[in-house]
Amino acid sequence: MRCCAHILNLIVKEGLKDIDDSVYRVRHDVWYTRSSPARLAKFKACIDEESMDYKGLVSLDVETRWNSTYLMLVSASKHERTFEELGFQNKRYVNELTKKGKGVPTKDDWKHINLIIPFLKLFYDATVHISGSSYLTSNIYMFEVLGIGKSIVDMCACEDEHLRSSSQKMKKKYDKYWRSHEKLNMMLLIALVFDPRRKVRLFDWMVRRYYNKVDADALKETLESCLKSIYEEYCTGFMPPQGNPHESQVFSNVSHPYGTAEFYLSEGCDNADNELTTYLREKLEHNMEINVLEWWKVNSGRYPILANIARDVLAITISTVASESAFSTGERVLDPYRSSLTPTTVEALICTQDWLKGTSSSLITNKDFDILERLEQELLYTKDGDSCSTSSTSVALEEDLTNSPTISLVSNNELWLCCRLDGRVQTVGFLSSEGRILVEV
Repeated sequence: MRCCAHILNLIVKEGLKDIDDSVYRVRHDVWYTRSSPARLAKFKACIDEESMDYKGLVSLDVETRWNSTYLMLVSASKHERTFEELGFQNKRYVNELTKKGKGVPTKDDWKHINLIIPFLKLFYDATVHISGSSYLTSNIYMFEVLGIGKSIVDMCACEDEHLRSSSQKMKKKYDKYWRSHEKLNMMLLIALVFDPRRKVRLFDWMVRRYYNKVDADALKETLESCLKSIYEEYCTGFMPPQGNPHESQVFSNVSHPYGTAEFYLSEGCDNADNELTTYLREKLEHNMEINVLEWWKVNSGRYPILANIARDVLAITISTVASESAFSTGERVLDPYRSSLTPTTVEALICTQDWLKGTSSSLITNKDFDILERLEQELLYTKDGDSCSTSSTSVALEEDLTNSPTISLVSNNELWLCCRLDGRVQTVGFLSSEGRILVEV
């Protein structure tokens, strides 16, 4: 099963190709205003002059992450008048973007952006929903997939040429993964059914909005067959709760020459078959904020076998975003407060973090702290203590360090690299606050 969030990412990227130039110009508008404090101050001044109700600033995006591009477009669209005012007041802004890029956004660019933002919001919300890690997601997979499919079909009939073309490309990519009902994952459809707010009735209604009658009927029949099969499978291994001991005694006192006692004693499974029918016929839960797991816990007495199925099916993970982000360093380095770092600085930060995590023991022990403090004073300060020195100075430690360079001192926002040479600690360079590694030896 492919990650749902990744498929949505591919669909949106395909649709954005038609307005790529518009997105490009808006993106470079944002980059220009956030490239220096002086430019950002001029942008804020234009906000005040235009008396904008929205006082927030524009946000940078990462081109490989369409969801950040969506947030950038949303914030930029609210400042359309601000960018126009900035163009009137600052000709350098217009000249620089024209010379280095494709110019400033036009009226048509803003029109295309404003038209596609509500459409992109559907994908953004769906991605946020299915990428969660603190709640159930298997029961919303097909709900989001079928809903987005219907929305794409509707957008293909819109009047705007660019939006219609983008929607048609999205539909083509969507159909590649979810058009054929034979390729749909039945376990995820079953998970949708085990949501008491939806069941088969909502599924059937949503399917008929996107698929033709023949495919919708076939898909419903396949789902019902799979539901019955998995139900019978769980019935086979189900052990009903201890009931009246007199019941077992009655069956044991009766002669069953062909071993039919086992069948009569398992009559509870026949009652369990009615669990599925009863559950599907009951009215839907109208409380959209219901906790599905809590609902099955409360109703496990009425549906013991269905509760066992729900426990297993609803545990399916539909997205790898949560697990991938746990091992991703980029989000922790490029956060909203440090989104303008240069590639060199980002590389230095990530490498430094990797070096620190790769050490088997603490770089500065309590035993060596006094010696290292003296080394810091000798390395960084002259006698008057006002200027900084980068002379190569060494000091002997009581215990040997490794031969590999280690980051051992922090002062004036500089990380000093030291290693042991001939039994003595030598300073070999430092990592500056700008991200440059200056090596002395």
